[in-house]
Amino acid sequence: MDPNSGTISGGDAECPQCEVVTERSDIVEIFKDGEYEFEVCGVRYEESIGGSKYHSPTKEDLVAVEKAREEVDSDLRLSTILSTERFEGYYDRAVPYGVEQWRDVYSPRQLLTHATYLEAFDEVSDSIQSEYTEEKAELIMTLLSFIPVKLVSRNSRLNPMSPDYGSPSDMLGDNNFSFKWHFAESNQMVGTYSYQSEAKNIIESYEETVGYVEHVDEPATVYQGDAADLPSEDSSVQSVVVDPPYGDNIVYSEISDAFYVWLREYLGDTFPTTFSDVETNKQDEAVENPALVEESEGESTSIVARRSYEAKMSEIFSEVYRVLEPGGTLTIYFTDKEIDAWDSLTMSIIQSGFVISATHTITSEIPSRIGVQEDASADSTLLLTCRKPAKESEERVPTLWRDIQQETKQVAREEAEKLLDSQHNLTKTDMIISAFGPTLRVFTQEFPVVDDKDNEVRPKQALAEARTAVTEVLVERELSEGLDGVDSLTKWYILSWLVYESDSIPYDEARQLGLGVGVEIDELKRDTKIWGQSKDTLLLKGQSDRVRDYTALESGEKRRKRAYPVNPRDQTFDYNIDAIHAALNVLQTKGGDFTWNWLQDRDLQNSSWFSRIVKSLLQVMPQTHPDHELLINLASGETGGLLEINTDFLSDRDENGSPRTTLQDFE
Repeated sequence: MDPNSGTISGGDAECPQCEVVTERSDIVEIFKDGEYEFEVCGVRYEESIGGSKYHSPTKEDLVAVEKAREEVDSDLRLSTILSTERFEGYYDRAVPYGVEQWRDVYSPRQLLTHATYLEAFDEVSDSIQSEYTEEKAELIMTLLSFIPVKLVSRNSRLNPMSPDYGSPSDMLGDNNFSFKWHFAESNQMVGTYSYQSEAKNIIESYEETVGYVEHVDEPATVYQGDAADLPSEDSSVQSVVVDPPYGDNIVYSEISDAFYVWLREYLGDTFPTTFSDVETNKQDEAVENPALVEESEGESTSIVARRSYEAKMSEIFSEVYRVLEPGGTLTIYFTDKEIDAWDSLTMSIIQSGFVISATHTITSEIPSRIGVQEDASADSTLLLTCRKPAKESEERVPTLWRDIQQETKQVAREEAEKLLDSQHNLTKTDMIISAFGPTLRVFTQEFPVVDDKDNEVRPKQALAEARTAVTEVLVERELSEGLDGVDSLTKWYILSWLVYESDSIPYDEARQLGLGVGVEIDELKRDTKIWGQSKDTLLLKGQSDRVRDYTALESGEKRRKRAYPVNPRDQTFDYNIDAIHAALNVLQTKGGDFTWNWLQDRDLQNSSWFSRIVKSLLQVMPQTHPDHELLINLASGETGGLLEINTDFLSDRDENGSPRTTLQDFE
């Protein structure tokens, strides 16, 4: 068996024994009909000397799995627990595979384990209630319920295995219910994810929380309810701080059901009103949830859901506006990268009567936190400070977009330059997000804004100007040669590496960046193969994914033109990046001498754009990318004398392509 050759491709499965392929649609039906079995692949264990090791399942392991299944099937309570139907959300990837009830989320052994802890809880509940006051008993039972319910996130059929640790990753690491063909589970009796370890964590967290308020004479009032219906008098609050949901980034009500249904089993009798519903309330949640809306007059569910989100956020901000005193402030935490999310948020702010008065960038998100890595969140947070006018303003005259367009771009440019000069450790994406603040301040102060035809201009147009301005500053500061004379597609390719510093980019962000340099990337995807897509992520392609192998062409082997659109034997190329990638392929397959002649035959050594692009790519691509080493060889190897590219700057960059930090930087 070659472990590098997987048996799953596009949802289709190839049998490792007979090599017969079963299509995804058939597999889905098999799971949906329950025609499958659970099989233990391996067991990780710890040795006092030698650390973690694995062994195949023993006979005792297999017998235990079967006994758990028989117990669940034969016990009345176990056979009906969590038999409620699951809400199928827009991002639910498990229901199609037959995970239709909450009990289906667990294997029989997992369900038995969770139910056993619930039974133990029930056994001690009466004694707790008889021994303590009602308030204290409720507190103790609540804390006790947190422990086993927290273990749910590491013990389900939806838990991927972490290859680095040989342990289950979080069930909701992707912020949705994603079906897993193979899953990991923890031993709840011992180890990192055991009952004892979680009990310790819960107790420590509780004691830390108590420590925040135990010295206060008048404890704070905690109110839990609808943010659009606050329990405060008009104009009675000086300041409000909120961290709102980010569009459709996370549908909290859906993913919290995984814990709600278990907490309902534990605390339903203690807090009957709180747990009166079978699942969480999804209708009133202020998020973009396409699963709750229908298409309207030709508009997609995504558009309708966004409009609903704007309306709900406007209700919340209007309620905040009501309780704030004149001149009071609303501070909003926001980390979303997508312009559409910012557009919706800003419209909600404007419609509520606020004006953005100040912005601040802080580093707040922990990279290891679930949902921050490879999603729509930035590493830093932008604080938007919005002010309620000291006096009610009269109806404002619309401002022409062309009168403030340049100003929205200029303030973004100034913010980017200030951040670069400050030496703050911010990513390029953070700089763009930071520039949104000053731009939105200008825009909201001048709102309403219309174009020359009296059509409303939304905040997203101002944000597009901010993105363009920051990109221009980054090009000026970080690309010594600039990008003059480079075609739009190649410019977009270079800027994508420069801004996002990775080959994986949020699709909408990449598309917006393309529009900023005059290229519609969707129209060029099929013919150029310069990018691919995985869900909502755009993947930048290197030369090996685009160029037909030169040596293979010589031997008569044919790569499909549609799959590999760049032919290195051509004399001219449609785009500058095609010529670069072709040169890298020739260098890799034919060597330096041949590449020297290949470049001369096409007179590329005299094309200023060719050397400029090579140097720019060397400046923006991480050293770990396969094309980076080829670029170095092209610029400084046997062909270096022909191209005459100064590569001294390479010695002062780290493996990610960023300038190295020196001791002088901290003086």
